[in-house]
Amino acid sequence: MPLAREAKNWDDLTKATILQKFGAAEKVIRQGESGNTLYIIIAGEAKVTVTKKFGMEWEIMTILRGEFFGEMALFSGEPSPVSIAAVDDLQVLVIYSDAVKTMIERQPSLGREIGQIIEARSKAVRMTRQADVSSHAEVDSL
Repeated sequence: MPLAREAKNWDDLTKATILQKFGAAEKVIRQGESGNTLYIIIAGEAKVTVTKKFGMEWEIMTILRGEFFGEMALFSGEPSPVSIAAVDDLQVLVIYSDAVKTMIERQPSLGREIGQIIEARSKAVRMTRQADVSSHAEVDSL
């Protein structure tokens, strides 16, 4: 996440963040829950899944160290369309919405980058859901 290296930016960020740890398979975000935080992975990996019909969970992607998540619920104000769980031990920096908004005001390119990631991830979720609907339609027609 590119953040201008100005002392004020870092000071503000450290005041509005906490470090959280999650164990293997522990859910960080549950599909359908609202969220007001952005998570940056500082150690480990997280998997993004969507629960489809009949309770089946499908993996959409893996998010790696240095990448962030939580942005879809944070910026849309809607419940999260996905669940996110630790692959192994996971450490994340949790940034609350007010701090994220301040960071974007100070560095608009960050907002554009987050917007592009939201668009790409939303597309992946839609494609997974469409595949679910079409696979069930095929079964129903048999």
